[in-house]
Amino acid sequence: MNYFLIDRLGRMALQIGGCIGMAVVLRVLGWLANFAHAHPKERLPIVLMLLLFIALHICLNIGPNSTTFILPAELFPTEIRSSAHGIATSFGRMGAASCVLLMPVIQNAYGSGVMLWSLVPLALIGAGVTRLFWHETCGVNLEDMKGESTL
Repeated sequence: MNYFLIDRLGRMALQIGGCIGMAVVLRVLGWLANFAHAHPKERLPIVLMLLLFIALHICLNIGPNSTTFILPAELFPTEIRSSAHGIATSFGRMGAASCVLLMPVIQNAYGSGVMLWSLVPLALIGAGVTRLFWHETCGVNLEDMKGESTL
């Protein structure tokens, strides 16, 4: 299903749409976390929170998660493709590791709402950087790109 969307809509559109969708869902989750903190006796529907987390993961997996594996394999010239893919992956891993280390610190210091809201600008920056460096590879044969540097 996901590869069908990638081939129909294009990698860049899914990346940007996924980042913007994540920003919206994280904003709503942050608001709900602040609401729950301010009104501890009122119970938020657990189904709503579950649906929002499902929406967050759908946006993440349709957009940035899928294209993280597809784009480096398509963008880099054949001669350096595996090395460049490894370097791109290592930068992604460093970002993920820093998030895992920083999010509990932010949550303990400022609360869950601020922690979730701190991810909104990062998702929007991801959409902006994707738009800035837009290079659609959907429908382009890799053999046709063999001799050119797409970066």
